Amino acid sequence: MLLNFFHLSAQNQEENATGANETLSMFIYGSFLAPFGEEILFRGFLLQNFKRYGVRFAIIFSAILFGIYHGNIVQTPFAFILGLLLGYITVSYGLKYAIAVHIFNNMVLADFLDRFLQLFSENTATTISTIIMGSLALGGLYYLYRFWHTQRQKLFAPIDYSVIRSALFNLPFMILLVICLLEMLAGLTPLH
Repeated sequence: MLLNFFHLSAQNQEENATGANETLSMFIYGSFLAPFGEEILFRGFLLQNFKRYGVRFAIIFSAILFGIYHGNIVQTPFAFILGLLLGYITVSYGLKYAIAVHIFNNMVLADFLDRFLQLFSENTATTISTIIMGSLALGGLYYLYRFWHTQRQKLFAPIDYSVIRSALFNLPFMILLVICLLEMLAGLTPLH
């Protein structure tokens, strides 16, 4: 809606970010290869190297990078939130579990769910999708509530704010951020 105010649309980006893969090779890439590679890079390498600055910083900053890496104005906020979850999973349980959740997200929640919802009318598909995603969100909130006391020490250790300033306001990160933002803006189309 905000983009519509500026007579722009992200419809093309939304279609590219969601939906079932068209070919078997894209299904294999999107469901297995991309999650595996992204987890190795963002949680296996970046998060582990950022942990020296604090676990919370490592999770959040690797999630920021994961979000903007997608280069899609529609997908970036979801990728950031997913990056937070995958970072938490990596820190708490290990990288292999983050890879499994990422594969589940891409294969089941994106590909299979989209194919399943195509069997229904738009209103029914929206209702089913809302119920499924709402149930997953409630399950996640219950989990956080249930295990909050054991994780709060790890996640809320003090942060050195000079580290955050150094991470966000350095030339390589600023260049990456500008390139990704320009890519996102280039994908917008004029509203007809």
